[in-house]
Amino acid sequence: MPQEYFLTSLQSTQNLQLYSPLQELGTIDFQVDENCTGGQLLQEFQSNPLLPGAILTRQGLFCGIISRMRFIAMLSRPFGRELFLHRPLSSLLVVDPSISDDVTILPAHMPIFEAVRFCLQRSAECLYEPIVVDLGQSTYQLLALHDLLVAQTQIYQFALVTIEERNAAITVQNEQMRQYIQQVETMTAAAVAVENDTFQPGDLQEVASRGDELGRLARVFQEMVRTVKIREQQLAEAKEQLEAILNAVPGSISWIDSGGVYMGVNRHLAENWNLPQEAFIGKEVGFLKGNTQFADFTRGFLASSDQSASQVLEMHIGGTLKYYLVASQKYLQGNAAVSVGFDITDRKHAELALIQSEERFRSLVSNLTGAVYRYHCEPNLTLEYISDAIELISGYGATDLISHQVTYTHLIHPEDRDLVEVIINHGIVTQEPYILDYRIVHQDGSIRWVYEQGQAVFDSEGNPLYLDGVIFDVTERKQAEEALRIAEENYRSIFENALEGIFQSSPTGQYINVNPAMAKLYGYNSPSEMISSITNIGEQLYVDAEQRTEFRRLMEVQGTAKDFEYRCYRKDGSITWVQVDARAVRDSHGNLLYYEGLVQDISEQKQREEALQRQLEELKIEIDQKKREQDVALLTQDSFFQELQAEIAQVNLDEFWS
Repeated sequence: MPQEYFLTSLQSTQNLQLYSPLQELGTIDFQVDENCTGGQLLQEFQSNPLLPGAILTRQGLFCGIISRMRFIAMLSRPFGRELFLHRPLSSLLVVDPSISDDVTILPAHMPIFEAVRFCLQRSAECLYEPIVVDLGQSTYQLLALHDLLVAQTQIYQFALVTIEERNAAITVQNEQMRQYIQQVETMTAAAVAVENDTFQPGDLQEVASRGDELGRLARVFQEMVRTVKIREQQLAEAKEQLEAILNAVPGSISWIDSGGVYMGVNRHLAENWNLPQEAFIGKEVGFLKGNTQFADFTRGFLASSDQSASQVLEMHIGGTLKYYLVASQKYLQGNAAVSVGFDITDRKHAELALIQSEERFRSLVSNLTGAVYRYHCEPNLTLEYISDAIELISGYGATDLISHQVTYTHLIHPEDRDLVEVIINHGIVTQEPYILDYRIVHQDGSIRWVYEQGQAVFDSEGNPLYLDGVIFDVTERKQAEEALRIAEENYRSIFENALEGIFQSSPTGQYINVNPAMAKLYGYNSPSEMISSITNIGEQLYVDAEQRTEFRRLMEVQGTAKDFEYRCYRKDGSITWVQVDARAVRDSHGNLLYYEGLVQDISEQKQREEALQRQLEELKIEIDQKKREQDVALLTQDSFFQELQAEIAQVNLDEFWS
C-alpha cells in the first residue's frame, strides 16, 4: 500500500482554453494492489481527504477503480465493515463487479468540455464517480468530477474574459474610426450612416477610388466597417455558442459579483424557479424564499480567500425539498464568482431509502424466531453472517459460529450430516431452493429438530456466490407430529376392529371411508369393494327415498342425526334395518365437508318389536272379548232389562206382526 501519492492542484493550472484537453489538468496518481485490505484503503482515505478514489491494479496492471463514495457506501452496508475491512480489495470486485465494469476511462487528449458532457451523461449511480485519464503506455491516473467541473468553470471564465477583451478591442477601433470621421468632413455622412446602420459599401466607392489621402482614408474606412461587421458577427456567434453550452448543462449556473448580487443565470436555473432569466439580474442572492442555504454559502465563499468551494445544500423549490451539489469558482481577480449546482435529490432519497431498508432488515431479522444466515460459497463454506436467534436454537451465540469457535456442521446430528450435505448440494446444482428437516445437538446435549430453507445466489455467469437461508426450531412440532402419529395408529386400530360400522361419506352420496364391520353389515367382502360399488347412497341403499331426504335435512338443520332408523338394501338385495348416529363435519368457514358416524344392525331388534306387537294385538282381542261378556252379564242383571224381558215374553208375536 503506497503511503504517498502525486496530486497537481487545479489552482496551479493556468491558461486553460476553450479546447484545453484533460492532460492539462492536475491528475492523481494513486494506485493500490487488489490484494491490499479494505482497512488499509480506508486508512489512506482518512489520511488524505482529497483522494476521490484509488486505481486498482493486478500484478501491476490496471483492473478497475474504487471511489471513496462507493467504498464508504459498501462499508455502510449491513456488516460491511466486518465483511470488507479485513479482506483484500479483490473481494470487492466479486461483491460489486461494476468496480471493474462501470469505469469511465477518457483519453488525455479529450477536450475538457467534451469530458464534462460525457461524465454528466452517465447513469445516476456513476454520475459522481471519479474519472480515469488514459495517459498512454498503460498509464492511468484519477481525476475527481469536482476538479473537472471546477476546470470547466475556469473555461467559462476564460470565455467571458475573451468576450470582454474582444469588446474592448472593438471599442478602441470604433474610437479610432470616430476620430477619422471627425477629421474628414467629407466622411461625416458615411459615419452617420454607419452609426444608423444604413451604411452601404458602395456609398464611398467613388471616394475610395481617389488616389489621395482622402481616398486612402475612405478605403481604410470601408475595410474597418467590413471588419467591424465580421467581428460583431463573430462575437454574436461566440455569445450564442456559449449560451447554448451553458443552457445545455443539466445544472443550475449563476454569476454573482463580490457584493452577492446576481449578474446572470442560465436557463435551467431560471426554469427551476419558474422565473425569467432577467428577473435575477441585480437581485441579491437571498431574494428567493427557500434559497437561504445557497445565499449563506455564497456570501461565506465570497468573503473567504478560497478560490473554489463546494457543498451539498438543501433548497425548497415549489414546495418540494431538493438537494443540490454546488461548486463555485472565483474570477475577475476574486471580484465575481460562478456557481454550478446539480440536482442530487434522487441520490439523497436513495441514501435515505437504503438507511430505512437496513433498519427494516435489522428489525425483521431481530423479530424472527428463526436464524437468518449467509454462507460464502468456497471450497469449504464460510459462514459470513447469522442472526442472534441461533443462540435460542442451538445454545451457541452468533459470534461463536462466525468466529469459527464452533462450526454449524459440527452441531448437525452425525446421522443427518450426509443427508444435509446432499440436499444442499443438489439445490446449488439445480439452482433451486432447498428445504429440509434434520436434528442438531444443542449445547446442553439435548437433541433438537430444525427446519431449514435456503437458496444459492449466483453471479451473472451462473457461479454460486452465497447461500442465504433461515433455520427454525421445530422440536415441538416434531413432538406433536409423533404424538399425532401414535394417536392415528390408535384410531386406525379402533376403526379397523370396531364391532359397529363406521363411515365417512360425501354430501353427494359416495363413501369416503368405511371400516370392515360396515362392509360386513351390508354384505360386502371388504371396505374397498363397498366404497367402489356404492356411487349413490340414496338410490342404492335406502329402501325408502324419503328417509334419505329426512337424513340430509337433519344434517343441514341440526348437524346431527341421533338413533336414525331406516331400511336398507344389502349387497344381495335383501332388506335389513339399521340405526345411524351421525354428524356433519364442516371447515372453519362453515362449509360442509362430509358426514361421519356409526351404523348398527337392528334387524333382530325390529323382529322382536314386530313379534311383541303381534302379541299385543292378540292380547288386545282377548281382553276386548272378555270385556264384552262382562258388559252383557251386567246388562242382563239390570232391573230395567229384566222388566223389559218379562214384557217381551208376554207379547204374542203372531199378533204383533199381524
